[in-house]
Amino acid sequence: MRAISPNQNSGPANLSERAEYFQLLVENINAVFWIATIEPNQVVYVSPSYEKIFGLPCDQLYKNSMDWTSVVISEDKENAQKLKGFDGPHLNQILYIQHPTKGKRCLNIKGSRVRELSDRGGLMLGITEDITDFMRLQEQHLQSQKIETIGQMASGVAHDFNNYLNVILGNCSLLSKNGNFAKKERGQLKDLTEAGQRAHVLTQKLLAFARSRKHETEKIELNDIVRKLRPILARLAGRTIKIKLALDPRVKTIRSDSSQVEQVLLNLIMNSKEAMPKGGLIRIGTENCSILKAPLINEVEVPEGKYILLTVTDNGTGMDSLTQKNIFDPFYTTKSEGVGLGLATVVGIVKRAQGYISVKSKLTKGARFAIYFPQEL
Repeated sequence: MRAISPNQNSGPANLSERAEYFQLLVENINAVFWIATIEPNQVVYVSPSYEKIFGLPCDQLYKNSMDWTSVVISEDKENAQKLKGFDGPHLNQILYIQHPTKGKRCLNIKGSRVRELSDRGGLMLGITEDITDFMRLQEQHLQSQKIETIGQMASGVAHDFNNYLNVILGNCSLLSKNGNFAKKERGQLKDLTEAGQRAHVLTQKLLAFARSRKHETEKIELNDIVRKLRPILARLAGRTIKIKLALDPRVKTIRSDSSQVEQVLLNLIMNSKEAMPKGGLIRIGTENCSILKAPLINEVEVPEGKYILLTVTDNGTGMDSLTQKNIFDPFYTTKSEGVGLGLATVVGIVKRAQGYISVKSKLTKGARFAIYFPQEL
C-alpha cells in the first residue's frame, strides 16, 4: 500500500465535494444517522434509512422528535421515553420495535453530545443500527453451548444406563436358556428382553448424539418407518387427535438415516399437535413424485428428477404469511417461551438427505408440510 502525502491532490478538491461524499455515505449506509437538539428536543437531521429501519416517514419525525417511539414494543416504552432530552455525554440503548412489515426487530441507539453552538445549544449526534441478526447469532452461540452441555449430560446418563441394561439383558439371556417357564412366563420374558434391546438402541442414539457421531445412511423403506412409528406418534399426539395414514404401496426407497427420518416425523407431529389444542386430524401420506420443471421451494430451486413425497397435514389453527415465511428459522417461535428449534432440526435433516421441505397454510385452515426425498436409484 502506497502512503499518500497530505500535500498530494488525492482527495476531494474542496469542502463542498467532501460534503457531497459524506451525504452519499449517510444516505446509503444501512444505519440511521441523526442529529437532535437537546433543549428543546428536536430532530434537525435524520438519514433516509430511518424509513427502512423504523418503517415510519421521516417528515413525521421532524414534526415530533419522539414519533419513532410509536413502534417501540410496550415493554420498552418507558426506556424509550427516558431518551427525550437526554443530555448525558454518551447514549447507548438497546430497544425492540415492532416493524410494520418485518416484525419484531432489535435496535441499538448510540449517540454523543457535541460542542454547544451559540444558536442551537447542545446537540446529540448519533447512529441507530438494526442488530437483530447479531442478537440471533449471539443466541445461537448460547444455544450451542447449552446443547454441548446437554450432550455431556446425555453421555454420562446413557453410559450408566447402558451398564444397567447389560446386566438386565445378560440375566434375561441366562433365564431364557436355563429357566423352566410356562408359556405365559416365557412370553413375558421375551417382552422384557425386547424392551431391554429397544432401550439399548435408545442409549446408543444418545451416545451418538453426545459424541457428534456421523449418521449412517442406508436404503430406507419410508412406508415401513411410518407404520412402525405410528403407535409412538399416536401416543405423542394424544387421545383427542387422530392419525390417518395414506401410504402409496408403490413408493420407492430413499437414502437417509432411519433415526433421523423418525425425528422428522416426531417433530412434525409435535408441531401439528400444538396447532390443535382441542384435537383434530393428522394425515401422513407418501407417494412417488416426478419434478419435470425446477420449482422454487423456500427460495431454493429444486432440481428436476424423481422424488418420494412425504406429507404431514393437519386441520389446526394454521399460520399467517409472516409465520410461514419464518417458520423454519431456528430463532422464530410462536410459543411464549423457548425458541423454535423443532422445525429447524427438520430442515437440517432433510437437507442432509439432499431433500427439500415446504409448507402451505392459511389461518384456521390447517397446515400441510411437504418433504421431497430423492428416490434411491
